[in-house]
Amino acid sequence: MTVLPQQKMDALLARHALVESELASGLSPDAYVKLSREFAELSPVVEAIKAYRGTDKEMKSSETAFSVTHGVRKKLKPVLDDKGKQVMVNGKPAYHEMDTKESKGDTNLANIFKNYFGKDATPDDIKKLGSFTGLLSLINKTFKDADKQKITDGFARTLWGPQAQGLYKGDPEKDSEEKNAMMKLLNKTLGTKDTFDADRKTFYAAYK
Repeated sequence: MTVLPQQKMDALLARHALVESELASGLSPDAYVKLSREFAELSPVVEAIKAYRGTDKEMKSSETAFSVTHGVRKKLKPVLDDKGKQVMVNGKPAYHEMDTKESKGDTNLANIFKNYFGKDATPDDIKKLGSFTGLLSLINKTFKDADKQKITDGFARTLWGPQAQGLYKGDPEKDSEEKNAMMKLLNKTLGTKDTFDADRKTFYAAYK
């Protein structure tokens, strides 16, 4: 399969969104027919781009990705039109998911802290960042309740979502014990709700 350059994909998404907007703006019959034809030609290409990189989804996940070995890197960036405005798809802002070639990781703890917490870290903050309980205390002190629940939901997806990995090969009981202990501590510290029984059931039904 031939993959278009990212810049070309962005341009096609932007053009498709612009044409869609103009079609709803009350054009003359001739202009409407012309743009309708272009819209029909662009639509399958745009759908393929969306399927390839998922730019039509609302920002439900973090803008950043974390790796133990590579640190934090920016994961999503807005798709912009030719005027520099963010493209909207189905009334939602469109984002381009960047790969590791486009976005490099940062392992500096001070930078990681500032990226997530929006302020410079103190020595005590850096120390807390190095442990799960310390990290939870920072989250609890910094974020609003709604954001704490979003963090909880994201953590649950990491533990039991479609891309989740088992901690122990062939031992779902041990995996469940450790993951549930972490989730229990997170819920207790942040005061969030655990609504992930269905995810657990699906995950452990296919555990290897």
